[in-house]
Amino acid sequence: MLRWQLRRLSTFAHGALASKLGRPLSDLQTSSQLSLRAKDLAHGTLSAGEMKLLVLLLEANPALRTLDLTGHGMGSASAADVARLLRGCHALQALHLGNNNLRAGVVEIADALQENATLLEMHLPAYSIGPDACQHIALALETNRALQTLDLSDNAFGPKGGSSLARALRTNSSVRSLHLRTASIRVQGACDMADALKKNTRLCELGLQENFMGAEGVSAMAQMLHYNSTLHSLDLSNNGISVGSSSGTASTITALAEALMTNTTLQILDLQLNGLDVDSKQELTRAAHRSNHLRLAPLQLKL
Repeated sequence: MLRWQLRRLSTFAHGALASKLGRPLSDLQTSSQLSLRAKDLAHGTLSAGEMKLLVLLLEANPALRTLDLTGHGMGSASAADVARLLRGCHALQALHLGNNNLRAGVVEIADALQENATLLEMHLPAYSIGPDACQHIALALETNRALQTLDLSDNAFGPKGGSSLARALRTNSSVRSLHLRTASIRVQGACDMADALKKNTRLCELGLQENFMGAEGVSAMAQMLHYNSTLHSLDLSNNGISVGSSSGTASTITALAEALMTNTTLQILDLQLNGLDVDSKQELTRAAHRSNHLRLAPLQLKL
């Protein structure tokens, strides 16, 4: 079937694709790692037709492990091709698809992810993923047992999307690294995420920079640290801890300091760009120093 489809495509189409990629098409069927980022190509982004031909060629590559298609702005029309790639390339372990504007087409990719048992990394930053599409990704995480790294940064799926991902983390046993920078999960999403992580025993790295969670959301994360013993890196930078009442800020800092005294597995905590005053920074630094003797290595506290 694949050979028949390839024969139908003109020699001109093959030549045009090879010219744009700046490499012979035979590479697509033999290379284990392919970086086809738009900014690195001689003639810019791939069209929908070129993306379809590319996927057909990649399906015939039994050795493909890593594929980077960042920055092509491919749109929802190419979502079915990406989904086909996930279903057909059984050796693929890492897929980078940032800045591609698939929007609702992400639903097709999420559905394919439910069936995929080999992909270890999926990077979908700046994808225009909304709350509904994020829910489909969360559903995929509830059944997928292979994916270890997921990057959904710079997608404003909001509290609804954040809560959906939190529910998935209650049952998912494979994801170790989750990046949700600038996703606007706000207080509700942060609280749901913190509650889920009280019982999650797999996640090691969580990036929640610039999510407008405020003092209340960060306080929920502090409470989570009393229960969680697997998280190694937590990024809460630029979340507006100091926005609002001074009493709320003070109680949040105290909650974080208390958490640092009991949690001995966290290795990196980033609280930069939160408007913390000198007293707050000193309180956190003292708490970290007092508990460092219980850690395998001193806590990297970024203030």
